[in-house]
Amino acid sequence: MTDINNPKDELTNAGLRVVAFSGNARSNFLEALDLAKDGKFEEADQYIKMGLENLELAGQAQKDFFTNEAEGNREGLDFLAIHAQDHYITTLLLRDLINNLIDIYKK
Repeated sequence: MTDINNPKDELTNAGLRVVAFSGNARSNFLEALDLAKDGKFEEADQYIKMGLENLELAGQAQKDFFTNEAEGNREGLDFLAIHAQDHYITTLLLRDLINNLIDIYKK
């Protein structure tokens, strides 16, 4: 069980939120692309919107993660930091690629 008053637990929680929200955003973006392939652009736009909301939550969690880490609460969390960053950055890239692909489908 995590203790929200424990700095290490706070850091772990923030890192896991980055991974979870980025993963949700990734799923939203991929669903949007599938819908766009079928010409369902309004539905695709809704999934893009959900993805952006999840990505914003991931960005806030990333900020929390780095704030905690900057305060020195990073004992044994190097893997989590790398994993969280990987999820977040690849989802940012996926967002850009999928938005461009959907624009192509719309033409």
